[in-house]
Amino acid sequence: MFKFPLNIEIDLTYKCNYNCLYCRNGLIKERDELSINVIESLINELRTNNIFSVNISGGEPLLHKDFSSIIKSLAENNITWNLTTNGSLIDEKIAKKLKKII
Repeated sequence: MFKFPLNIEIDLTYKCNYNCLYCRNGLIKERDELSINVIESLINELRTNNIFSVNISGGEPLLHKDFSSIIKSLAENNITWNLTTNGSLIDEKIAKKLKKII
């Protein structure tokens, strides 16, 4: 039996560049995002507890100011990740950055 889940979801931010009627984030009044210190602490805890998969979500996770650093830290700690995004912010620059990290 596992002490911790094998996969978790992290909502990096509630910020979004859309305001979709069906989205639960439209109901959230407070728009804070997780700080890089909190996320780094969480990544250390994930590694320590052998959690090997993370779904990065939000709001729109690409709006988090430390998005690239977060993905890089997950990769450096051998934690696989997938990204739930509306895709509207993915341009050639972002795609190349993600490819480089992978």
